Amino acid sequence: MIAYNDVNEYLNNIELPRSIEEIFSAEHELEGKELEFLQVAKRFLKENLDFESYRLKQVHCIGTCKINLTRTALYLLLDDEIISVHKSILKDFNEEADWTLTNFRLSEIKNMDFDNDESGSSRYETGVLFLK
Repeated sequence: MIAYNDVNEYLNNIELPRSIEEIFSAEHELEGKELEFLQVAKRFLKENLDFESYRLKQVHCIGTCKINLTRTALYLLLDDEIISVHKSILKDFNEEADWTLTNFRLSEIKNMDFDNDESGSSRYETGVLFLK
């Protein structure tokens, strides 16, 4: 488990907007599990994203969050999408930690139909992401 407040406070001090490439090349002033989380998340993102087409895209917000009770995420808000790289908190921050990459296109989010089906359950996972 990482100290979300420490990581988010650190990430909040990064002057934005900045390109993904600039953020990835920065040295982090964190220690322990917090530093390890950011390093492995960035490495996984770089290896599993079409980095060449994303490297110059501007990041407007960056932070960490819990997706649910078992997953921790690093998210990046771009002009037209939110990218989230997340892992199970039940495993250490290594390559076996069940890392996953998710892209949320803002145009799709705006147009989602959140109506419930006949059983009363939604077809989508919903939540709140607070952005400063």
